[in-house]
Amino acid sequence: LVAPLVVDPSGTPEASVGLFPTPARERNHALKLDKLTRAPGRTCPFPDQTGPVDWASGCAWLLRAEAAREVGPLDERFFMYFDDVDYCRRLWSSGWQVLATRTVQVEHRAGHGSSATGALAAEGGMSPTRYFEKHFTAREAERATRWLVRGWQLRAMAHQVANWFGRPDAAARAARYRQALARTRGAQ
Repeated sequence: LVAPLVVDPSGTPEASVGLFPTPARERNHALKLDKLTRAPGRTCPFPDQTGPVDWASGCAWLLRAEAAREVGPLDERFFMYFDDVDYCRRLWSSGWQVLATRTVQVEHRAGHGSSATGALAAEGGMSPTRYFEKHFTAREAERATRWLVRGWQLRAMAHQVANWFGRPDAAARAARYRQALARTRGAQ
């Protein structure tokens, strides 16, 4: 699989490649340690040269037909989020590589497909939990989900505070995190 450099409409590169999630990386993401201290989190820098990455965003891929036949389709238990991470993990497990290249660039309008509805929970809702349940022991998946929930709680509070200070999009963002929390609690 080869993935291009993904940019937003202004031409700014998006975080579109990463390391496979682990409970420790989920903790770093939840507490924003990946941003504050550069501890490994969900994403990693896009390589300067064409090279291997653990996973690449599924917004644009070039995938060999032979690899697709061997690995099969995307796992339908994931909806819009973490399906790409899971698929890349399955590729690597089957002996295929996932590469990222700057020689091709695509524009991605992040969130545009879900912007007409507030129905999608933040950060993929249950998809990260499903990923951990699929690829880790029950204990590790539970630990990762606890960090996921803590991160969502912190983000919901931060967006609510931002809303109080007049940031117009913050109320909707806080609502999406509360929705993710409600779905996660309902599944437990």
